[in-house]
Amino acid sequence: MSEEMMSRRNFLGGVGAVLGLAAVPLLASAAAPATAAAVTTAPVALPWPYTHLDAETIGRRAYELYYLQGGCAEATWYPIIEALSADNPTTWGTLPKKMFGFGGGGVNAWGTLCGTCNGSAAIIKMVIQTAAGGTLIDNDFQFYSETPLPTNGIDKAVRAGWTPAAGVPAPIPNVPTSTAHSPLCHVSLTQWMATTGATDGSAQQRDRCAKACYDMAKHTVELLNDYFATPSVTDSAALDATYVGCVTSGCHSKAGMAEHGKMACDSCHDEPVDHATH
Repeated sequence: MSEEMMSRRNFLGGVGAVLGLAAVPLLASAAAPATAAAVTTAPVALPWPYTHLDAETIGRRAYELYYLQGGCAEATWYPIIEALSADNPTTWGTLPKKMFGFGGGGVNAWGTLCGTCNGSAAIIKMVIQTAAGGTLIDNDFQFYSETPLPTNGIDKAVRAGWTPAAGVPAPIPNVPTSTAHSPLCHVSLTQWMATTGATDGSAQQRDRCAKACYDMAKHTVELLNDYFATPSVTDSAALDATYVGCVTSGCHSKAGMAEHGKMACDSCHDEPVDHATH
């Protein structure tokens, strides 16, 4: 071994001996903040607390956020997060804006699950981890699927004197409605455009989707307010007759088959309700 290497090793060993007593406490103190940070940032287990909210206020905010933050999923989800954060900063207050930006246009414009349903379902499951949460989601999706939308309910707010935030266009009054029989973005929006003659990307289409955010955010809060006022839940709204016929006819009644879809069958398929008997 060379003198240079021996000299270097001896030097480092000597430095270590001199600094050893000081170095250990320094290393320990440096590690302490990391340990503390890991403890303080541990996620809070679901369900998270829910406090009664004003459904109309949340709906109006959802309409605004469709234009201000972009996308129906974020616009439906975030107003509820925003409202719950005031009383629950360690849970709801930790969630950033734009987490649900991916859901716009049926998830990144794929036309799948409507963002209003996506955002609403997330909120429901975050506050109710029991089977009741699933039933409320069924209710919410049935509302979207079987209600002529948009309800134009926000038009009443305008007539009562409400003005949207700066940069948000006023609602187009009394627009035509359509019933999608499906929670899918592509199906529901296509049905509405066929009814109205509006084109995708137009001011009319954006108005329709902003109003759908109002409708779904408001309805979700109404469901949750009712549930937490009396912690019970009724069966979901009556499922579409085509679905009921399919799962009871014999051809789709295998174990678990009902879990693979609850939409109206004829929103995608052409077979008559009694096709199993043919």
